[in-house]
Amino acid sequence: MHQSKHIFLINAHAVTGKKKKLLTEKIMGVCRKHQADYRIYETDEMADIARCVTEEKEQNFNGRTLRFYACGGDGTLNQVANAVYRDANAQVGVIPLGTGNDFVKSFTNSKYFMDIERQIFGKAVLVDAIAYGENITVNMINIGFDCMVVAKTQQTKKWPFMKGPAAYLAAVAIVLKDMPLSRQRVVLDGKEVAQDVFLLTVIANGSYCGGGFNAASKAVLNDGYADVLLVDPVSRTKFLSLVGMYKKGTLLDDKRAEEVLKFQRCRKVEIISEEKTIFCSDGEIFPLDKIAFSVVPKAIRFLMPAGCQLKNEN
Repeated sequence: MHQSKHIFLINAHAVTGKKKKLLTEKIMGVCRKHQADYRIYETDEMADIARCVTEEKEQNFNGRTLRFYACGGDGTLNQVANAVYRDANAQVGVIPLGTGNDFVKSFTNSKYFMDIERQIFGKAVLVDAIAYGENITVNMINIGFDCMVVAKTQQTKKWPFMKGPAAYLAAVAIVLKDMPLSRQRVVLDGKEVAQDVFLLTVIANGSYCGGGFNAASKAVLNDGYADVLLVDPVSRTKFLSLVGMYKKGTLLDDKRAEEVLKFQRCRKVEIISEEKTIFCSDGEIFPLDKIAFSVVPKAIRFLMPAGCQLKNEN
């Protein structure tokens, strides 16, 4: 531990007021107790994260391991991972203080990610990433229904008493009224899928999305593959009969799934959208036109707190 420096990047939007004060005090107390070298930054946007990471790299004269902890949600984790991508001296951790906090659910004892002491005594495990253009996704890509729900959640979480999973479920109810479909060409490892209209598309590295939906229940973070789910257009009645299994992670083991979805593990996914739409990468929304997603095996050194393991091991 003493050969590493612990850098905590606090998302000023996700962690505010008393929560930020308590977090800062806890970090300082634990690091001082164990004589750990540390620094705390408050970040406002991606540019701040990139600046802080660059500053730490430039000051790392002894080539020590730099442990960057994303203090926020999956979007903050995504930004930190992108900032340190391909740096052999950098490790990425997360203190889950966002809305969904889905990536950590792919690990056992996910509550330990809130334990600073377990964090600094944790170890790094190599996990895959999904690359597109100059960027990477750590957890999951969502297109169609799930993405529209994430976009709507940006509104519902601002409503009174609507936090975390409650905001997501409210957004599901709203989007369910329209049942939006996406029209797109999909090519999986060079082979085009015959169908071109989908309710939703999932390209998964991790298993969870939407604050606890175990959408890609068989996904393995370090197997070199993305788990792809292509869900057919279905009626609201059919959707409601299946959504419980989709949330629990049992849909892929149910025979009814064969009637409504295609499941495949692959290394490359090409999407060509026939209309202006959006996709969601680790909870952040981007425009979608034509894009290729490729798995980068063991791309990130991810920090697991002491006592945690991958749920689905390769």
